Amino acid sequence: MMQIDAQQKEVRELFSGNSKYQVPMYQRNYAWQNPQVDSFLDDLKYTVDHDDDHFFGSIVLLEGRGQTPDSLIDGQQRMTTFVLTICAIRDVIHEALSDDVVMVGDHPKSLKEMTSALLRTENDFSLRFIANHRIQQIFDQYVQFDPSSPMRKNFTIGGAGLSPVEKKHTTDLRRAFLRIKTWLNTELDEIAGDEGKIKSRLYAMLIAIRNRATILRIGVQDEDDAFVLFETLNDRGLRLTPSDLLKSFTLREIGNDNQVLLLEDALDKWDSAVDQLGDYPFTKFLRHYLLSMQKDKVQVSKIFALFKKIISNYGDGGAVRNLHELAEAAKIYAQLLEDGNTGDPVLDRIIGRLNYISETHRILLMKAFHVRFGKSDLKKLAAAVEVLAFRWVLTGGNAQDIESFYQRMAMKLKSDDSAVLTEIIDDVLSMVPSDELVRSTLTQNTASKNANFQFYVLQKLSYGITKTELNWSRQQLHIEHLAPQKPFNDSGWFESVAPKSPSDPNEKSYDDFAYQWGNLTLLEFEINTQIGNASWAVKLNGQGGEKGIKDSQVSMTKNLARSMEWNRETIVARTLWLAEAIVSTTSVGAYLNPSTVSQFK
Repeated sequence: MMQIDAQQKEVRELFSGNSKYQVPMYQRNYAWQNPQVDSFLDDLKYTVDHDDDHFFGSIVLLEGRGQTPDSLIDGQQRMTTFVLTICAIRDVIHEALSDDVVMVGDHPKSLKEMTSALLRTENDFSLRFIANHRIQQIFDQYVQFDPSSPMRKNFTIGGAGLSPVEKKHTTDLRRAFLRIKTWLNTELDEIAGDEGKIKSRLYAMLIAIRNRATILRIGVQDEDDAFVLFETLNDRGLRLTPSDLLKSFTLREIGNDNQVLLLEDALDKWDSAVDQLGDYPFTKFLRHYLLSMQKDKVQVSKIFALFKKIISNYGDGGAVRNLHELAEAAKIYAQLLEDGNTGDPVLDRIIGRLNYISETHRILLMKAFHVRFGKSDLKKLAAAVEVLAFRWVLTGGNAQDIESFYQRMAMKLKSDDSAVLTEIIDDVLSMVPSDELVRSTLTQNTASKNANFQFYVLQKLSYGITKTELNWSRQQLHIEHLAPQKPFNDSGWFESVAPKSPSDPNEKSYDDFAYQWGNLTLLEFEINTQIGNASWAVKLNGQGGEKGIKDSQVSMTKNLARSMEWNRETIVARTLWLAEAIVSTTSVGAYLNPSTVSQFK
């Protein structure tokens, strides 16, 4: 049965006697950003100005035995910020005052002794707070050591004196400490030069921290109980992602063996896996990984529990094995993101196009990469998946159905068996929506509002014209509405296309035509910004020496120079033409026999 001791404590009760706190090795680093630090400082200022108690949140502790410090299972960000603030106040006392004694009534109080009592233990005068082991030495030397110590160092904005690795690990710490110092200086600016008032203000801040700031201290005796409580509190507060929980659990399991080198390697491996995916949500990758490896549905809320089960089923060394497999999967997944990185230009282009329209396709492709198919087989599979993914999204296919399909196909891939891959490709092609459905979707519905999807369709249209890949990026080309989205009332567009608000509710409006597929094209950024909402003649030829559509180097756009006017009839005709081009270039037949695809002009 879990034994919990929960009590509301003042900070002075937590930072008194010989109490000591240590951030466990498996915990994530200090990571508070400016908004969290500012909120903390706002709360502190309120407490000082109103001379009133203020609740600063909770901490969860695994209580130490004997001389062992309590382990901060939850709340290290808050506790670290308290220590940063106390140290910043101590530094101001050292830098701004000729002496540190403030008179409280008729009694002298040493401000330095007040800060020292909070920061160091009573018996051996050792530091009370032991930071995350990756930043502990930096935290001590640059923050906790007294400014009069010859071992004390000082942060700079750029991290001068720190190695690249130290800079990386202390980015948030340095930012927070310097921000707190800036806040303190601002608070004291109005009384600068008046030592008496400065002492009184600093004393009021320390009293607010010691006596007015309260924290709910939750203590448990057993590490397993501590982590269960950590999970439960997190589930209620939604502070951490499944990725955060899995990282903590993995490193905790590895750290239980007290093998520091193994734990360091695990930390590096985890961080490397996260870094490989850049800004892509790591939790989304974890979900796709699970879907590619097992047949059950995977809800985001269940990701952590599923990985705990996997690690448990592996037995001894399960956390290490799971981390190794995740790291390898992250390498593969990174190849499936954005630009691709497979070493094969054709495969990279397919992957790049897929990323404009889909994410769930990575469930199947990740598994195919994992079982190590050759580049030729991977290209065949990726090309088939592209046909399916595009037509599925275009025609409004159910997102859960296609995800489940990719998952079923992934489960068929046990090895690099070409016969199995051929079966899977056949299954993929059998799911592709029909030419008739694609044609009717393009001609009867307005274009998707998703700019990436629009770009993909227009890329395919360009290929239908030139039979060459369009290698320009989204940064170089913009989506151009030939009849502008927001024309001026006197521009003539409403007369040539359709009324803005028809009197007959059954009659089509201007927007019904402006948002048809046939009204869209790709245009260089430079020209796009110049022609704006102008008339068709200006759009076509430019004005005042500026370029127009006729100057575009995009073939399908340059061809529009043949059109002396742009109206509802040309939009409808181009929509029909575009639909035929897209049907032809994205069909199963085009996949099976690329050379048979007709060229559109």
